[in-house]
Amino acid sequence: MKKTFSNRGIFFWVLISISFVVGTILRLYLIHSQIIIDDEWHGINYVIGRPFQYVFTNHGLGANSIPMNLYRWFLLNTFGLSELLLRAPLLIAGVLSLIIFPIFVVKMFNSRTTVIFSFLLAISPVLVFYSRMSRPYGIVVVLSFVSFFSLLFWINRGERKFVLLYIVTAALAIYFHLYASIAVLTPLIIAFIIKIIQRFYHYKNDRISIAPSIYAFLGVGFTIFILLTILLLPAHIKNLWWLRPLGHDRMTFETITGYLSVLIGT
Repeated sequence: MKKTFSNRGIFFWVLISISFVVGTILRLYLIHSQIIIDDEWHGINYVIGRPFQYVFTNHGLGANSIPMNLYRWFLLNTFGLSELLLRAPLLIAGVLSLIIFPIFVVKMFNSRTTVIFSFLLAISPVLVFYSRMSRPYGIVVVLSFVSFFSLLFWINRGERKFVLLYIVTAALAIYFHLYASIAVLTPLIIAFIIKIIQRFYHYKNDRISIAPSIYAFLGVGFTIFILLTILLLPAHIKNLWWLRPLGHDRMTFETITGYLSVLIGT
């Protein structure tokens, strides 16, 4: 039986603490002198001169994260915009990931794996960059990670708290960025397909145990659909971005590589 996160040895805690300190330093180093650049301007320009109701029910082509736009609108109309305040939610998410991610990992893996994971997490260039940029990617990483492990625990154990956590984090991840649907819904669809195969074709594999029923999977998918309909449908009806002609008139090799780059998070 694996130990819980709270009763690991002192050496484990020392290493986890070191990884946390290293990761925090990398995410905060000289952050006060970092200026707004490139795509960070999209959301700022989008909220200027627009009322709250418009920002809440619309999105721009570059400013496509409604909750991030709402945060920028709030800053603009209260404390004022500054580099540090604009990046504060991403910095907080990045630092919290150094605590939250190992808690989930240690529930499935041993101490050595968790420590190695924690150090790789701390020094990851992409995740450090996401934590220092006023775009939704850092928050999406945290929500997607939590949703994946919550789904995994729900599939293995069937506990209600994990499925509720999965529904909330999956819906929020997609709300922050539409492409997060690939990361949070694909595991659900795959598990659902495996469950159907096990149920109707009597396929048994002791290494693949799926506790929830088919109806439970359908209920989870329907709940996420309803939440996303409420959160995103008004904005996407008003802004039919998928009808805009972009790119070439035919598929090329660059089309495939570009699509694959989206799937891996670039």
